[in-house]
Amino acid sequence: MTPALQHYAAKMEIHDLLHLRARGADRFDVPLMRACHPLDATDNHGTYQGPMHGFLDKLDEAMRSGPPCRSKMHLVGNALFDRRGEDIFVESYHVAHETFELHDGVVDYRIGGR
Repeated sequence: MTPALQHYAAKMEIHDLLHLRARGADRFDVPLMRACHPLDATDNHGTYQGPMHGFLDKLDEAMRSGPPCRSKMHLVGNALFDRRGEDIFVESYHVAHETFELHDGVVDYRIGGR
């Protein structure tokens, strides 16, 4: 396989992984979300900064003890790939729509991230 095809194949594999992660979030499939991140991955969600798997632990706890989530939809947007020697740096954007049922009504959240 040529270097250009190898780079393209790697990009497509990463692109698929981004969409699998969004699927895991939408379906609240914690094992799938965990499978999308290496054990040493870090996360910056603004209110949480630290190990990605620690964020998933907190998310799991919040979903079990917090208000019921009626629906989730995560959309993956721009994904920019920068080859850096043997590595590829990826920056992607997402928009999430989440609806929660609170004691006094329904609340819709729109969340954007990179």
